[in-house]
Amino acid sequence: MTAWGAASTPPPGWYPDPEQPAYVRWWNGAAWTEHRSAAWQPPTAAAWAGPGPSTPRIDYLLPTNRDGFAVTAGYLALLSFVPNPLTSIPAIVCGWVALRRMPTTGRLGRGRAWFGIVAGGISLGLFTLGMLVAIVAN
Repeated sequence: MTAWGAASTPPPGWYPDPEQPAYVRWWNGAAWTEHRSAAWQPPTAAAWAGPGPSTPRIDYLLPTNRDGFAVTAGYLALLSFVPNPLTSIPAIVCGWVALRRMPTTGRLGRGRAWFGIVAGGISLGLFTLGMLVAIVAN
């Protein structure tokens, strides 16, 4: 008894080609066929050329090739238009992290990062001012 059951041959399928190691070959259950295909090879660093060409219309609508922290800072800054520390502090932090990472990653998003820092700072300032006024008024 073999690993494939009672039969002594493997079931039909793609197997490494015994004649050409860089290929796989179809075994029909009884014999090799003429059907070959290149075996999968993991991608190499040379194969990765980086992000593709930029499409301005899509880049404007979708945050493609943007640092994730910069995108997050921008959205948190939008939520900070209602002054609160829950979105303004993370907007500032994400914007700062994005600005620190961008020179090494080569990603875009400097404007979004600065928007997160500035809008988050204004929101946090207004929230703090409102809290101080409320405390002093009581």
